[in-house]
Amino acid sequence: MYIAGVILLALDEKFENAVRQRLFVAHYRSNPSSSERFDLLVDILKVASSREELFGRLPFNKAFVSNILSILHTDVLFPDEDELVPHELSRRGIRASRYQRAFLSVCLFFLPKLLHSDHVVMRHIVDTFFTEEWVVHLHMGIVMNMLDAWDNYKAASSALLHALNAQIIKPLAASHISALKTASFPHTAKFSIADVILFADLIAVSNKHGLCCMLKCFLHTKEKKGKTCLRVFPDKPEKCCKRAGQFYDIVNNQIASSSLDLFSKLLEVSTFEYDYKKVAQSLLDNKDRNVQKLKEEICDHVLQVAELFASELPLQRIKKNEKLRSWLLLLKKTIEELDIFNADASSLISELKNRLDQVNDMHNLCEIVAVSQYLQNSQALLTTLSHYCVLDEAFLKKIESATNFSYGWAITNQWTENMKSLVKTDPLPVRSLFVKIASSIKLTLERLDTPERISSISMCYSRLIETRLREILQAVPSSLFALLDKVAGLLNPPQGRSINKTDVRHFADSERRLQLAAITHAISMLSSGISTMQLTSLGSLRVDPSNLLVDGIRKFVFRKLVSQICTTLCSQLTSDLLLSDFLAKLKDQFAHLRGAFVYMCEHIAINGAVIWHNELARVIGYMTEKECNIFLRHPITEEESLYQSKSAPIPNIPVFEGSLTPLHRLFIRILNASDPKSSYFVNSMMIWCSLRSKKTVLSNEFLNAIQEALSPMALYALDRIASFHIVKYLYTFCEQLSEILCPVMISLLNDVASVKDVIAVGSLKIFDSALSKFVPNSSRLIGTIKVLLVIFIDITVIAMRHFSIYIRKETPQLLIPAMLLVLLTAISKFNVLKKADSTDISAFCAGFACILLQFNVSQEFFALCNIYISATLLTTRGSMKQSTFMHSLQFIAHYSSTPSNEMEEYLLLSSPEKS
Repeated sequence: MYIAGVILLALDEKFENAVRQRLFVAHYRSNPSSSERFDLLVDILKVASSREELFGRLPFNKAFVSNILSILHTDVLFPDEDELVPHELSRRGIRASRYQRAFLSVCLFFLPKLLHSDHVVMRHIVDTFFTEEWVVHLHMGIVMNMLDAWDNYKAASSALLHALNAQIIKPLAASHISALKTASFPHTAKFSIADVILFADLIAVSNKHGLCCMLKCFLHTKEKKGKTCLRVFPDKPEKCCKRAGQFYDIVNNQIASSSLDLFSKLLEVSTFEYDYKKVAQSLLDNKDRNVQKLKEEICDHVLQVAELFASELPLQRIKKNEKLRSWLLLLKKTIEELDIFNADASSLISELKNRLDQVNDMHNLCEIVAVSQYLQNSQALLTTLSHYCVLDEAFLKKIESATNFSYGWAITNQWTENMKSLVKTDPLPVRSLFVKIASSIKLTLERLDTPERISSISMCYSRLIETRLREILQAVPSSLFALLDKVAGLLNPPQGRSINKTDVRHFADSERRLQLAAITHAISMLSSGISTMQLTSLGSLRVDPSNLLVDGIRKFVFRKLVSQICTTLCSQLTSDLLLSDFLAKLKDQFAHLRGAFVYMCEHIAINGAVIWHNELARVIGYMTEKECNIFLRHPITEEESLYQSKSAPIPNIPVFEGSLTPLHRLFIRILNASDPKSSYFVNSMMIWCSLRSKKTVLSNEFLNAIQEALSPMALYALDRIASFHIVKYLYTFCEQLSEILCPVMISLLNDVASVKDVIAVGSLKIFDSALSKFVPNSSRLIGTIKVLLVIFIDITVIAMRHFSIYIRKETPQLLIPAMLLVLLTAISKFNVLKKADSTDISAFCAGFACILLQFNVSQEFFALCNIYISATLLTTRGSMKQSTFMHSLQFIAHYSSTPSNEMEEYLLLSSPEKS
């Protein structure tokens, strides 16, 4: 009943309606054959107007609920065997266990009649369970303030009104604050087994009567006077009830007047608990060895005393006493046979100590110095041995139960900024606090017996803790990167091999070096704190703070790279800087940034070069993926991206002037620099030169600068973007060829083929006549193809010597004749004097060769060119164009990797000598 009630409260408070709908759908998708209690599940997941309606949806038998509640508020169901400090008796003489209080708080909602009208029972319940603790912990981070929860129930609210008022709350708060302020925690460096047993009560009292009650009083607060609201599970009013606000004022005033810092006290207790548990666990692990050593030492002492009474020793005034000697030997045998794990071992040791005292008094052994010393040591060792009897797994379980911090999940978020500040200087208290929170997971799962459920629930809460810890540890890389720009400006600039004596002081630059040393020390101190945390696990997760620090550094360096690339490429690519100047500046900026980052990582024991390389590759890979998405039928989503990471997510990259990423801006800038209309390609030097100034506008050095600044991944990205554009324009070229040019050419060729019974010369005249009619009438068609080819050429010239097969498609109809016509039309534009109409022959032929290679028709094209050359030799007009045409064919053969001997065969067949 209690678990069902907690689930209802969690669904009502923590899950929105849309989430509940998804839960419902997920349940029936995972259990398609299950249709049991369909209506009940629908009712539970529906939004409820009140808590009474919510709990009324579960069909519990009212008589059964009434009997359960009767037992809960009258009997002791949860004894204090797991408590180091038992609960004090209530006014009704019942020990108000926290478990029984939580069960009663939830189960009462299943019988609202009792809350509304039964004043006698509610007064009894309040007096027994809620006079000092009215904020009840239910589950991990789920607490319920009874002042708000019962505000709409007359009998319950009236009972609380009589039991809780300002006169009671004020001294109660003052007593808790006083207990917190006076609590003092010793250092655990030299803790013994006696200290472990002694200070167990201190831990229990600090948590139960100090922090536990104080923080729970603080939990019922609502957002008031700028304070943080931490009240959980109200009936969703706009504000908390009036009395809850009044109690908050009382508690807050007491805290302010006492100058008590709850967060500092919580850290102090957490640190002591962490060290205490570590010492206790170490003593428990070595218990067998230490107990055996103690028993041997005690037996040795007893044996020494027994030997003293074996004979007369007049100088020491010891008389022979065989009876006492026999008793001491029997005591030695009893200690040797003592089973420390026996439940009666502690009482037996206590009995042995009493017998030793009696023997000491009976024989007046205290007057004999040697015997007295041995007996005192034996008493002390027996006391230590009795402490080991107490130290066992059950004892540690009681410690864990006393330090249960499940309610802390609801309040630690308000101290996130405090923890971020603290983790930069002293992260050990933060570590102790997170260990305290994580230990509550184990206590919560104690009542589960299904391994699968234990594993899944533990992993869920462990992930939540890891997320919180990761958020807090982000403060360290944030501070590191705040120093990064300063480091970049202070790093030693390159110096010459020799200096003048007069410039030694200037060369030393002591002020800059002092600033760099101070920043380096700050960097080292930030990282050393993380390395000393020594945190290995949180719940079910293995956690290494150093790895979390590396994840944080990766996250920040990724943001820094994205910001730097966007700022540099988007802002400076739009300026009037030449491409060479821009790339030099880009290389300079990234070299300084990388040097500063690697320098910083060297002082925190992290391989900065690897992180820089991996994150830069991830940035460029993500940008490439985003640019290429526009060409894909099924774009890659953010969830499917190979470059996204939960630990270091990729931020949104703003769109700039139509470009999705800065890489596209760089790609466009390179295209503009290699525009065949404004520049020409020098094949022998592999450079692009401006038509106007004759200066180099693009070369291998430019690409090397991009590689050095943005890694080789940048060149791969540009090549991939260019490849997608090439594929796009190849498909467009094929479509326009089949839709526009082919129908006209087929019509003309049919006209030519219909002419029969004519001599060859007459056929040639008919062909020339048809061609002369076709060229002026179809200038629009050829112009369209040429425009497309020019755009295509702009892209293909970036990788002229390394063409790939970009598309897998059947050869378009009449591709070879169409390509020949395009070439013949373009010949007149090659390297003419008028620059506006000029087209670079190298660039054109490179793009032309790329198209031929896609369909593997180079040989067929050269064969058709051979026929054309042979025909044009018969006319004077054709011989005038032959040299330019032949030169173009040689370029096309060169870029299409056609062997020279094959090309010579085509050319020789058309030469005048062979004709």
